[in-house]
This record gives sequence, structure tokens and C-alpha cells, in this order.
Amino acid sequence: MLQKLYIGNLSYKITVDDIRGLFSKYGRVHSVSLMVDLTTGRTRSFAFIELEESGAQLALAELEGTVFNGRKLRISKAKENTLKYPLPKEQK
Repeated sequence: MLQKLYIGNLSYKITVDDIRGLFSKYGRVHSVSLMVDLTTGRTRSFAFIELEESGAQLALAELEGTVFNGRKLRISKAKENTLKYPLPKEQK
């Protein structure tokens, strides 16, 4: 089963490959979602990744609070997205 992790306090110069490389030693990284500011095009300081649950637990335990690219990482299990307003239904 996949576990989604939140990674915060990332450098603004971070890339998807940087994140994938950091977490790949904990198992196959199924997805990386690096948040980007739509106005400036600059990366924001957080991302979400999906790993197998066992690898995610180990990554969380070992990487929380470590320094990566000059920034102290904040890592936690991602919370379920609860939108204030529902998304429109897909049109057929």
C-alpha cells in the first residue's frame, strides 16, 4: 500500500529529481508532486511523494529534521485533502 508524505521547508531551487534521489534509498518513489507558484513559476517550499508504506515510515523516521540543500526538512504523513468547496463534476 502506498503512503503519501508531505515534505516541507524545501529550497526554492529544488527539483523533482533531487527529491526522488533523496527518497529512492527507501524504496521506489511512485510519484513526486513539487508545488509551483502559478504566478511566478517558482517552486514553492513543499512537495508530496508516494512510497510503499514501509519505506515511507523509515524515510519519515530518518529524514525528519535533517538538513538538505541548506534547509531543515519537515516531513510528515500527508493529510487527506479536504476542500472547502467540492470540485466540479467531470463533464462527459
